[in-house]
Amino acid sequence: MGCIESSDTIGPPGILHVKKVEDALALFKDRSYLNEGLTSKVYSAVLHHNMELKCVVKVISKTEMGAEKARDSFKTEVQVLSRLNHKNIVKFIGAFEDDKQYIIQQEFLMGGELFDYILDHYDENDEMSFPEQKASRIIKQILSCLAYLKKNNIAHQDIKAENNILRKESNGDEDVEICIIDFGFAQEVVLDRKYDTIAGTMVYLAPEAIRLAASGRTGAQLLAADMWSLGVIVYMMYTGVYPVDCPELEGTNEYQEALMEKLGSIEEIDFSDIDASDDALDFLKQILQIDTSKRLTPEKALAHPWITKAETNTNEIGSKSLNVLKETYREAQISRALRTIYKLLADAQPKIQNIFNSIDKDHDGNITKEELYEFFQKECVQEDLINEKVHSFFKAHDADRNGFIDLKELEDACCDMVISSNEAIVASMFKTLDADHSGRIDLDEMKTVFGEVDAEKMLHL
Repeated sequence: MGCIESSDTIGPPGILHVKKVEDALALFKDRSYLNEGLTSKVYSAVLHHNMELKCVVKVISKTEMGAEKARDSFKTEVQVLSRLNHKNIVKFIGAFEDDKQYIIQQEFLMGGELFDYILDHYDENDEMSFPEQKASRIIKQILSCLAYLKKNNIAHQDIKAENNILRKESNGDEDVEICIIDFGFAQEVVLDRKYDTIAGTMVYLAPEAIRLAASGRTGAQLLAADMWSLGVIVYMMYTGVYPVDCPELEGTNEYQEALMEKLGSIEEIDFSDIDASDDALDFLKQILQIDTSKRLTPEKALAHPWITKAETNTNEIGSKSLNVLKETYREAQISRALRTIYKLLADAQPKIQNIFNSIDKDHDGNITKEELYEFFQKECVQEDLINEKVHSFFKAHDADRNGFIDLKELEDACCDMVISSNEAIVASMFKTLDADHSGRIDLDEMKTVFGEVDAEKMLHL
């Protein structure tokens, strides 16, 4: 496929239709589970015909997202990625679909998220800092990508730290290569046409997304919104917090509405407490401009002294900012993991009830060993293994030791299965909670994230 130019239009992508997505997955070897989102599962794998090519395989459920929304998101991502060619954009490999699912193949990026890189190479005990020089080199790569997208009239619409991934692992000494991922919200735009869509992550949204929600935004304003989102990333590097947020309401039902109201009414960003070089501060002030006509474009940002004079920049982002970033980023990671697990468990709830009812033959609200034995027989479990399975299941999940499994105990068993089958999510959450890298989570670490009362409750679950 040819690379897109600003005068081109995006044509229909090459999507291979298969009878079953499993047929397409059979093309991959050494498939390994990576993580699970609200509507998709992500694996790493290698292609049978090319053992050197390791890739990411994203399987998207049409029913979880809703058929129309899933189709639009899938086709948009494939249409855009299949025609783009930039070193800082994740490489597209292929796409498949059947009646129930979509598959997108992309290159495998090994280096982890941007903020993980910054924080993994910072030691709070030694009060180390992060060089501005490295920060500006990283942002220069993202700007190069945004300039390329702008040239081709493509708005990404979900620029955020989590969508900037290192192509390979780094020991912190050499320069890193950043890749932008997740083009599910991307849109090819006409500069003077109005669009009424609002997409992306709330804390990265530009103010005009809310202010102009009723009238719609022009294509030019959608492109400018990506620059605001990049400004949020830079602001977080220097402060550890989002430029527009309502932290006191986070986790409540009022949070989203309050944040939207604040975004829609804010007149300027507070830069008074930022400890940064003059060039960095000026860059932030110009990129986080409320007025889109005054906001830096990617081209102007690339010509800004904070970018062009990086080699002579000896300033540092201090430990105070990095400590705050660590806490903000930690909470965001845990929130993502908990939302995913909650969604998985919520989806499983009706199925658990149906399974319980099918096993509980006399409908007395309890499963006996005999009823579970019969269930395993119907599931074609080998006869000589059934007694062992029944015994081990009751030993592990009959919490009150009354000789029966009730619905709550079956739900807990299924919860354990969901968590154990999502090891990547749990491992990420553990790593985030284990602030001192001791290999265990203590009460103080739980209090840092969940608060004193909730941490005490969780400790006694």
